[in-house]
Amino acid sequence: PFYILRFNAWLAPYDLGVSEELELRVVPTEEEGVLGAEAKIYRVSGEPGAWVRSTRAFLYQLRRQFLLWRSFSPDEKTRYHEAGEEVTAVGEASRAG
Repeated sequence: PFYILRFNAWLAPYDLGVSEELELRVVPTEEEGVLGAEAKIYRVSGEPGAWVRSTRAFLYQLRRQFLLWRSFSPDEKTRYHEAGEEVTAVGEASRAG
């Protein structure tokens, strides 16, 4: 199984009007128990040079979050996983009802 997160992002500095569609996939690798991340990014608005610079900064911050995740203990990861399931359940319930 794999996870896909799709969203639109407006990138700083906001006065440049840079936005993009991003699809982030978390997929299994050949190594047991190890997941990899793949991103597909499409420019929606903003000057191409500004988009490249803003996207580079955004991806740097995203990479830092993945590195931070790797430093968490199994208990911390479990707490985040459970909190994510609660948020997802709340979101699904609000859409259904």
